[in-house]
Amino acid sequence: QLSNDDLRALKSIQAYIWRINLERGFNTEDLSKKMLMLTEEVGEVARAIRKLEGLKFDEITSESDLAEEIADVFIVLLGLASAAQIDVAKAVKLKEEKNQKRSWK
Repeated sequence: QLSNDDLRALKSIQAYIWRINLERGFNTEDLSKKMLMLTEEVGEVARAIRKLEGLKFDEITSESDLAEEIADVFIVLLGLASAAQIDVAKAVKLKEEKNQKRSWK
């Protein structure tokens, strides 16, 4: 179960990411552009996993770092949420409460 400290930490990270969006001028991008950026970053995660799993990849992919790409996804996702005025901590809490009532087997 998520603790209040967990939720506060997530809320703090989202606020930080939004401040960075404001500083870099990303706050004026519409939601569709942010979604395209998120999709691009998820593709880079997939490419990094291909590298780790030893699948074929090109020279650019060989320089991919999975942790960095996952961080990019997280950053872009939180920027998208903030642009849409979504409190991610609240959304995660509500979704997890719903998930706890589901059967996962």
